[in-house]
Amino acid sequence: MSRFETVDPQIVRAVYQSYNKKEEIEIFNIINKDLQDLYAGCEKRKEEVKHIIAALSKEVSTVETNSKYPYPEGTFETQVSNLQAQLKDAQTNIQKFTQDKRVIKEEQERLQTLFLERSDTQQKLQEREASEEPNLRHQLSLYAHITKVFWTDEDGQVAGTISNPQVGDIKSFSLDPLKHSKFELVNALWDMI
Repeated sequence: MSRFETVDPQIVRAVYQSYNKKEEIEIFNIINKDLQDLYAGCEKRKEEVKHIIAALSKEVSTVETNSKYPYPEGTFETQVSNLQAQLKDAQTNIQKFTQDKRVIKEEQERLQTLFLERSDTQQKLQEREASEEPNLRHQLSLYAHITKVFWTDEDGQVAGTISNPQVGDIKSFSLDPLKHSKFELVNALWDMI
């Protein structure tokens, strides 16, 4: 008989259970490692949460600082009343400008009508001048031919020459209208003719 043939089955079972316990130890080690990893993850997450809380706290204090009303009590009401006064002034100015605009428009229409009337009058005068000018030129040339008076241009003087074809005489004249009346000027000219 060999040595193993006489082994007690309980021993075999105990040995077997011992070997089985080794697997349990490995499972325990795996669980323990998982627990350590989980604990490390929790610690890491705890640090992240601390940083998030610190950032949020800083943001909250910034918002609180910015949300405080920066002006003394009653400043808003004063600003509103000032703006209402400015609005009232602006509305008054708008009404005044509207009235001024209406007056200016009426004046513009009056001036436009006057301009049209004056343009019409000017056109009529130009037409009259165009029709009468040849007649006046003809009349002046007849007067010059009959009276034999030829006018010259001298500053402020009534001047010219008078010719007498019967005698062959030419007389020049120059009269100051400031020293003589119109009546005296006309008589002096008739005397020379």
